[in-house]
Amino acid sequence: MDDVQIYVWHPFSYDHAMTACTLSRNCGRLEAEYTATAGKKGSPAEHMAYATGSVIASFCFLEASINEFYAAAGREDLQSAGGCGGLEAGDLGVIAQVADAVEKVPTLELFRLALTVLRRPLLYRGTQVYADADLLRRLRNELVHYTPRLLPADTGESGGVVDRRKMVEQLRQRGFAPSAFFADSSNPYFPQKCLGHGCTTWAWKTALAFADAFYSGLGITPPYENARAAGRLEP
Repeated sequence: MDDVQIYVWHPFSYDHAMTACTLSRNCGRLEAEYTATAGKKGSPAEHMAYATGSVIASFCFLEASINEFYAAAGREDLQSAGGCGGLEAGDLGVIAQVADAVEKVPTLELFRLALTVLRRPLLYRGTQVYADADLLRRLRNELVHYTPRLLPADTGESGGVVDRRKMVEQLRQRGFAPSAFFADSSNPYFPQKCLGHGCTTWAWKTALAFADAFYSGLGITPPYENARAAGRLEP
C-alpha cells in the first residue's frame, strides 16, 4: 500500500491577530486596575510584556497575511490568493507567477507589488495608512532588533541616532494616550510612556487598516472578516 502524505496549512496571520488583540486588552485591563486603585495594584513589568508583545504581533499579522497571500497562489482549496479567496482565475495565475520571486521584497512592498501586478489601486507611500504602517514597522524593528544605548532621561531622544529620534517624535504625534503606569512620571517618553494601551490600540488598528486597504483594493473579502464580525479583533 502506498504511503499517504498529509499536508497541513496553518494561517498564522489569525494567531498573530488574536495575540495582538488579546495582549492589548490585557494591557488596558492592567492600566484600568492601576488607575482605579491609585497605583496600588498592577505590575509595570507584566504591563510592558503585554505592550511589547502586542505591538510586535500587530506587524507580524501583516507579515503573515501577505506571505500567506503569495503562498496560497494557485491553490484551489485555500483562501487569500487561493481558489477560495475570491480572486478571479486570471488574477490567481498572475500572483502564482510572481510568488516564487518575492522572498526578499520588504513586507509593505509585497502588498504594493500584488496590487501593481494585478493593476489595482495602489497603496501609495504618501498616504496616512502607509505612513502609519511604516511607523509600526520601525517600532517593531526597534523592539525586536533592539540596540542598547544610553538615552537622555528627560526626552526619550536617541542620543544622536537620527532615525530613532524621528520614530519617537512621530509616535508622539500620533497622539495616543501614554501608559497609565508612567504618564505622570519623569520617565522618558520612549519606551515607558509610549508603550501602553494607547500604543497597542494604535498599532493594531494601524495594521488592520493597512490590511483592509489591501483587500479593498483587490475587491475581495479579507480572510479575517468572520473574526472581526464575531468581535474577536477588538484591542
